[in-house]
Amino acid sequence: MAADANEFPAIWRRPVESTEILDVIRLRSSLVGQRTQIYNRLSAVARDIGMPRTLMRTVAAQKVIKEADMREASMLCRDQLFSTLEHLKERIVEVETWLKRKAATDSKAQLLMTQRGVGYLTALTFVHTVGDVTRFGKGEKAVTRFAGYDPVERSSADKIRFGRSARQGRDCFASTSDRPLR
Repeated sequence: MAADANEFPAIWRRPVESTEILDVIRLRSSLVGQRTQIYNRLSAVARDIGMPRTLMRTVAAQKVIKEADMREASMLCRDQLFSTLEHLKERIVEVETWLKRKAATDSKAQLLMTQRGVGYLTALTFVHTVGDVTRFGKGEKAVTRFAGYDPVERSSADKIRFGRSARQGRDCFASTSDRPLR
């Protein structure tokens, strides 16, 4: 028995541009992770010289570490960490500028950014991960499930309980952050 040609579902393939934008978002996430590691290493250097626990992102804390008297090996580590930190900050700004430019020219991302709390990273990630939302035949609930924002509700009588999300799609939004650089 031959199968009807309309029985097999259409397979959505992400456009090349979307794949490239998602790759750049992953790159940004990796660079931000590396920057955090540098801040953590600088915190360890600060503790080694007797500084109290403090945020290494502050200019004041960085100034104290840069001016601190320490052993030669510690100075070398400190100087290399600060050099690497400056390099990473420049790369992150470069990548974020590119992403902001892409978000500014993407009408769907612009529309999403009109929602409170949605920045350029979340908008770009959503638009280029989900693609054309009309491909979801079950309406907006299917998109919500695909993105992983569909909470499981177990309610009875007067009690309303929401559980974890009923994820069906990829973990596409876990590594993005719209927090500005400091």
